[in-house]
Amino acid sequence: MRTPLGRSSARNMPPTNPEVVYPTRYVSVEYELHIEGEGPIDRGIFVYRHGFGHIHPKLETALEGKRVGDSVEVVLTPEEGFGPFREELVKELPKEEFGDLNLVPGKVLYMRDPQSDEPVALSILEVREKTVVVDFNHPLAGETVRYVLKVKDVALRPPPGYVCDEKGCRKEKSKGSCRTC
Repeated sequence: MRTPLGRSSARNMPPTNPEVVYPTRYVSVEYELHIEGEGPIDRGIFVYRHGFGHIHPKLETALEGKRVGDSVEVVLTPEEGFGPFREELVKELPKEEFGDLNLVPGKVLYMRDPQSDEPVALSILEVREKTVVVDFNHPLAGETVRYVLKVKDVALRPPPGYVCDEKGCRKEKSKGSCRTC
């Protein structure tokens, strides 16, 4: 039997409940990020459009069909998440490449990849007399991580103050009212 929309069964229809995580819906998620065996190292809220690949596929799969208020935990191995730690990504660079920046071990700097123009993070490991030892690995490389996710909101449009495109959802930049800024 065919429905007025030309669908062959109700199983193909999106849920009528607007609070269900379903493709094309905008989802607000409260999260905690844990290194396996440790307490939370990060927490906050992110917004994404479900079904568009804006978040890790394993997180998206775990959230599919959840409702506002539902929680789920997802574990990512290094291979699934932030990659294995790669020793070849630890480099020693000439100190003059950093100009007059204040170089302190533990500090994270961002630079642009000359080929892709994408931002790349590097951590300063050691400052020597003429060189700086840096690590281009993600800070969580080699770690098994656990996300604790809670669905806060599901909507047909992005939440107020957010803009979404093919790259994902982010807070809109404030237009500001300062005439001299």
